[in-house]
Amino acid sequence: MVRGAWAIGETINLSDAWYGPKHWKEPDSFSSTPFPYYYFLAGLVRSQGCSRIFEIGTHYGGSARSMLHGATEPNVQLVTIDVTDLNPALHALPCVVKLTGDANGAEAIQEAMDKFGPEPIDLLYIDADHKFAPTITNLGLYSLLLKPRLVVIDDIVLNEGMRDFWNVVRAAYGSDAINCVDVVPEIRSEKCGFGLLRLRRHLPTMDQNRESKSEMRDIRKAIDVNLDSLKREHNNLDIAITELSSWSQLDDSHLQELKKRKLTIGEAIAKLEGIQLPD
Repeated sequence: MVRGAWAIGETINLSDAWYGPKHWKEPDSFSSTPFPYYYFLAGLVRSQGCSRIFEIGTHYGGSARSMLHGATEPNVQLVTIDVTDLNPALHALPCVVKLTGDANGAEAIQEAMDKFGPEPIDLLYIDADHKFAPTITNLGLYSLLLKPRLVVIDDIVLNEGMRDFWNVVRAAYGSDAINCVDVVPEIRSEKCGFGLLRLRRHLPTMDQNRESKSEMRDIRKAIDVNLDSLKREHNNLDIAITELSSWSQLDDSHLQELKKRKLTIGEAIAKLEGIQLPD
């Protein structure tokens, strides 16, 4: 699927799919060329016949335009949401609905459900707040509510929080979770990663509902397993720090490393315990 989508995407004209302002550089830096992963998104939409697409993280609209160029169905529907509205021109694009707000907020969730109705969507694309809690909430909420066939997540190894997120996803979905960079390195930098999940094939509606509930249980189970492991390590570190603190000959730098590790694990535990997935 990944190689096929990339090959098809390279044949699609994305000359108007600009990334726009580069938020990781100086404020005036602007990219007016398509990024490589835009071609993969366009090819994925075309090769998989995606016509109902929800994007979380519009930015300037380059990825939305790319997916729109990849669509061949006459009734394509693309809804995209971001906390900003950087490119008002998106509102004039046919088949595109641009929403502004927090994708995990009650108002945005209701708007997305109203736009798509009860039928499942084909593709969910997540490229927003690259942190553990909001990203796994994006995935959990919209996998359950919109029942996407495919999910793509950008920057899955960008930072510690996203790596933790991807580890949970791989534990939950196994071989159905792929880092596309492992298959086609040209798609994205290996420092960022580009995740693809296959959540379902074409199934009757009742089977889709059962599968979505099963996926949510898998996510909960993976989070619980990760929590148990972290709590055990946190407790072991606590015991070790208490015992080693009484050793006068111990190098203080070693003790500080243990304390730093305990603090990091405590923060990870707090993140996991703060996640609220829908029932």
